[in-house]
Amino acid sequence: MTDYDAQFLDPERQIRAVRSLIKRATNLTQVDRVLLMLAQRSEGRLVAIDPCGEFSRSDLRAIQAPLWQGISGEVFRSGRPQIVRDVTDDTREDVAMLRSLGARNLLTVPIIYRYRDSEGDVVKETTVGVLHALNKRHGEFDTHDQQILLILGGQASQLIAHTELYPIAHEFERTISDTIQSMSIGMLAISAEGMLFEANREMQRLGIRQEDIGKHYQDVFQKGTSFLAQLVDQVFRYRESRGTEITIETPNEEGKGEPRIYRIQVDPILNHASQRNNGFAGAVVILQDLTARREEEQMQNSFVSVISHDLRTPLTAIQGFVDTMLMAINDGMPFDEETTKEFLTIINHNSHRMLRLVNDILVLARLSKGMSLELSLRPYDFKASIDMVVESQRSFTPQFQFEVEIPEDLPEVVADQERIEQVVSNLLSNATKYSPQGGTVSVKVVRNGDQITVSVTDQGIGIPKEALSKMFGRLYRVESEKHKGIKGTGLGLYLCKTLIELHNGTIGVESEYGHGSTFYFTIPIQGPQPKSS
Repeated sequence: MTDYDAQFLDPERQIRAVRSLIKRATNLTQVDRVLLMLAQRSEGRLVAIDPCGEFSRSDLRAIQAPLWQGISGEVFRSGRPQIVRDVTDDTREDVAMLRSLGARNLLTVPIIYRYRDSEGDVVKETTVGVLHALNKRHGEFDTHDQQILLILGGQASQLIAHTELYPIAHEFERTISDTIQSMSIGMLAISAEGMLFEANREMQRLGIRQEDIGKHYQDVFQKGTSFLAQLVDQVFRYRESRGTEITIETPNEEGKGEPRIYRIQVDPILNHASQRNNGFAGAVVILQDLTARREEEQMQNSFVSVISHDLRTPLTAIQGFVDTMLMAINDGMPFDEETTKEFLTIINHNSHRMLRLVNDILVLARLSKGMSLELSLRPYDFKASIDMVVESQRSFTPQFQFEVEIPEDLPEVVADQERIEQVVSNLLSNATKYSPQGGTVSVKVVRNGDQITVSVTDQGIGIPKEALSKMFGRLYRVESEKHKGIKGTGLGLYLCKTLIELHNGTIGVESEYGHGSTFYFTIPIQGPQPKSS
């Protein structure tokens, strides 16, 4: 804290300084008394203060006025002085209060605090209160009196404004600083002289520390960050924004280095109210992590490619077998019943595959547009539904063994049957897709009180530990040596999670890489209940 700050924060000094100004105002304008009224904006009123002790406490408590009423409110809002040459017939409430204190005539001027820039130019004015001069001793109030009181009021405003506003400004400044430090993006401010004057913790990713504050950016941006000095040079020279993308090695949750993509944006700080440097006040550097966005873009590009492939493959199969059957019929040599059944089974399998994919895409489209998914809730035979989905998957993948464990006394479940079957079908499809060597897929249903849990376990390739937390992300695909060559959209598990959460349920996965996986979900038996407020 500077001596200047201490002066304004010392109540005794404030009182003495304001008292001195009031006495000067009284003597120079030849009036009986001077009264200050300061704005309490939060309460919408002006209240009286008396540093000279010329009014009783009860009188001071009685003297107050709304910011929009009376001569006090009018002068405060307009910023223009008013003279009342005879208060006898003035009906304004605050004038009547002053009359009860002995006022015969009155001059009221605004107390205006003027904000100045580093060159001393006024950039903003704020009215902080009003000053009442009571009872001109000789003659009447005139413009000369107004001018004197406006000047002294302006001097008093420096003390009054600091008295009233310094703690608020200090708290506001601290709030801004806390906000900047809490930002998830990096922020660094550089003055017009090139000195660093504000930086948050995120800038440590570029090696910028708090001890660098006050140093010139060219002394700080060296070696690995010399490119940043060049960007700032260009902003200082051309007064235009500059930016680039870089890759920074940052530790992940396990403490291992992980490359992440960052966008560095350098923008000029412009102060149009100042003539200095044509309003150029420095530069601000923003550091933003774009890794998730770039991964999303990459996933979307891959998604389009995979969707095209996944739609084309079943369509080609359907078209091929239908053309073959039609050609045989047209040639008068239709296939026998067994061959026809085999062809129709393949067509049926591929049509179901397409339907499931199209349904997934439609659900994703609704979610992407922010549209809600409505559930068609009704009680249904949960055991029969699970059995049906398993049998359907068994017909598509006969090389797998399916084990199903469901209690015989399982009650009906209130849920959207179509959506839950979509979830189970996705989990079964994944279990077979990621088990290239075949094996057994186990489906288990367990009742836990008023909830029911379904788990699907395979003997497949498993999931790397670092990928487990991302498995239900939109368009996420595991990248590992064992997963190469296995096609997929990255939609299924994301949609499963969405649909289960709509039922007020939970979904999860347990896996050991190379040793299979278990996906499970839990939903309430009586259906999703309204959440308590």
